Order: sequence, then C-alpha cells, then structure tokens
Amino acid sequence: MDILLNYKRHNNCMALSESVRRVVSDAQRGEITEHFIYKKLSSAVKEPSNKSVLKRISDDELRHYNTWKKYTQEDVNPDKLKLWKYLLISRVLGLTFGIKLMEAGEKKAQLNYDELSKSNLKLESCRKMSSSMSASS
Repeated sequence: MDILLNYKRHNNCMALSESVRRVVSDAQRGEITEHFIYKKLSSAVKEPSNKSVLKRISDDELRHYNTWKKYTQEDVNPDKLKLWKYLLISRVLGLTFGIKLMEAGEKKAQLNYDELSKSNLKLESCRKMSSSMSASS
C-alpha cells in the first residue's frame, strides 16, 4: 500500500494526493461516526460511570474528527448505516459486545493511521504553512 508516497508539491507544501485524501477522509468519517455512536450510547446508559466514560470517548472521537478536518478542509457526514448497526447491536446484544465489536473495526483503522504516520508527509507543518499563507492573503 504505497498510496501514501503519492503526493504533489503545491506552494512549497505537500498537497494531499487524491489517494491520500481518500484515506484521510475515510478516517475523518470513521471518527465522526464513532463520535455519534458513543454519544448516543452515553445518553442511553443509566449507570453514571459508564455514561461518563462513553461521553469522554465521544469527545475524543470528535477531537480526532476535527484533527482530520484540518487536513481535508471539509465536513463529512457520519456513516448512518454503521451508526445504526452498532446502536442496534449494543441494544440487542449488550453494550460490552457492541463496543468490543467496534474496537475490532478500530484495529483496521489503526493500520491506515500507521501507514499515514510512516509516510514522509509532514501533515502538521503543511497545515500550519497553509494557514499562515491564507492568513497573509
């Protein structure tokens, strides 16, 4: 999976190629979907410590979404099918089962993140450079 080395130079900053943009956009969609899943689960749970943990995870997922958004400069919608799937599974088969199933999917997402981090893309410095360039325009 060599898509991450596929980039273009743009304004002294590496612009995301279409293939990298898709990976980042998919990661962003996953984060916002999980944010809503955990948010809905936290509102459905009665036990205070579970509610608190789920709320904290939901907030973390939203933070991750906003981090990816800095690179795509786009809002993405959650995957509604995935959202309802995990809510239904958690309701029917139990919260623990639903969360463990989601964690298994998270491992796949982690592989994409690992590929991004191995690439030579300097996403953070690119974002900062683009922000300063647009502020000076």
